[in-house]
Amino acid sequence: PMSTFFTIFWASWDLAKLKIYPALFTLIEKEKLSDDFHIVGYARSALSDDDFFDIFATSVRSHMKNWWDREEEILLTLKNRIHYISAPYDTSEGFEKYRDFIAGLSEEGKISRCSQEQSSVEMTENSDFWKEKFSHTQLLYLAVPPTIV
Repeated sequence: PMSTFFTIFWASWDLAKLKIYPALFTLIEKEKLSDDFHIVGYARSALSDDDFFDIFATSVRSHMKNWWDREEEILLTLKNRIHYISAPYDTSEGFEKYRDFIAGLSEEGKISRCSQEQSSVEMTENSDFWKEKFSHTQLLYLAVPPTIV
């Protein structure tokens, strides 16, 4: 199977903590998302993957109606699928860092790769390069201030 990345730009924003993180957890808990589903937080704040996981976990725990041992176990299984990148929004260097970060996950074996035949995504520029290096699906949630865009 092909890995899927859900990247939340401006991951430190309150809306992500109030709505996005609990909604993603609910989908995972109800087995609506595959085991190759990764959550990537992108923001300017200097955080580690562990720091971001703690933010995600705190948000989920505080917004779920029922929290039992099963939910805690599910949350802990997500730890290696929640990632964070600190980079600027307003320069190409930030997005190059993001591209390299995703490529690094692939090289470390943290994400699945598929053959070109399995990929249904058509890339425009450097199509063969992108399909070979980044055989995965990306969903981007762009919750950035209007001054950035």
